[in-house]
Amino acid sequence: MSMSTFNINNIELYGSGEKLLEEAFAPYICKRLEAKYGAEWWDNAIVNVLRDNWSYVHYSYGPLPPAGRPKDDLIGSLDIRCCLTLLIFHWKDIFQDVISPNCLTSASSLTNFIEKDLIDDYDIHMALSDLAILCEQIDTSTAEKMQKIRGEFEG
Repeated sequence: MSMSTFNINNIELYGSGEKLLEEAFAPYICKRLEAKYGAEWWDNAIVNVLRDNWSYVHYSYGPLPPAGRPKDDLIGSLDIRCCLTLLIFHWKDIFQDVISPNCLTSASSLTNFIEKDLIDDYDIHMALSDLAILCEQIDTSTAEKMQKIRGEFEG
């Protein structure tokens, strides 16, 4: 991601917010996918989807581990881009009935933000808002921490 006109502290706040969401998002996504797909959840709902959508997933943690690894290793291998891709891909069959439709919009917006070549403080502000929307739907304590990050940005 190249950067344009922005305050370096703001991009650091975004990075903190992204990491915060990722820590709650990956377990949330995996729990829902495992419930829907059963024993083959890792290969069928994650590996195959990410492989098929690799053109826009810039995976930062290296190759995905094989299904036989401990669940914590599998979950820990998913970065924010993977989680956003999985939420968008599985929206109709899993997520649309359990979280707000605003989450789909926020996931799409965050994907665009991550892929953007030039960003400014307004882009960061919008991305923090999208992170907050997803946090609110996924985990209350994560949402509270995210609100503190947004407060620092707006402060």
